[in-house]
Amino acid sequence: MSAPTGNTRAVRAAAAVVVAALAIAAIAEAKGSTLFTGTFSGDTGAVSFKLKKSHGKRSVALWTWDDLPVVCNGESRETSGYFLRDRKPLPVERRKFAGRAVLRDGEKIVGKAKVTGEFEKGYESASGLFRVTGRIPEDPKTTDCNSGLRGWTATEGIRPAR
Repeated sequence: MSAPTGNTRAVRAAAAVVVAALAIAAIAEAKGSTLFTGTFSGDTGAVSFKLKKSHGKRSVALWTWDDLPVVCNGESRETSGYFLRDRKPLPVERRKFAGRAVLRDGEKIVGKAKVTGEFEKGYESASGLFRVTGRIPEDPKTTDCNSGLRGWTATEGIRPAR
């Protein structure tokens, strides 16, 4: 048998990288964290969240929204943010989850958010309703903002390494 050539070493190195990547993905899956991404009804704005599974129980963590249309004092705006209920994930029971949270600008409460959702069988997609009211942090002069009750859908994406 001859000594490895430069190409053989490169192939072995590439194979090692692939094996390491697969191991990292397996660890991430074992941790049970799956990223979901989607949009609000009318393909406006974006939603994302993590579905976590720990000790046989599922929960939704870090529910975020981007470019959600809102009306503030009669003017159209967009807002982005994240749903964090006392730094605890939202429990999933019978494929459903729901929660309410306050929106803060520093320590000051400026608005409210409410989310509901339901996963399809197999936990590959989810849909629900979301609403933001109050002042949006993007513009401190706004008051009386309301997104209205907006439908959303999301599908399973990548499994993050966290």
